[in-house]
Amino acid sequence: MDNPRDEAEAVEARARRNHFMIATNRLVGAVLIVLGMLIVAGRIDMQQSIGWLLVVFGIFDFFVFPLILARRYRTPPE
Repeated sequence: MDNPRDEAEAVEARARRNHFMIATNRLVGAVLIVLGMLIVAGRIDMQQSIGWLLVVFGIFDFFVFPLILARRYRTPPE
């Protein structure tokens, strides 16, 4: 039989990994938004449409995708 302590450690490790994934995703979203806004403002020499596309994807990455991940990682009811 599995040791309850090992099982608790595995659950904690999974929770840490899930939290890291959500936090990293939000960070990437913020970077995409800033990069897109720099392109739109003309600070980076690229097409404005690419900048707007990065802003839209960044907003999705920052606000929507973490909610999807949190729902996916939710502990199932017993």
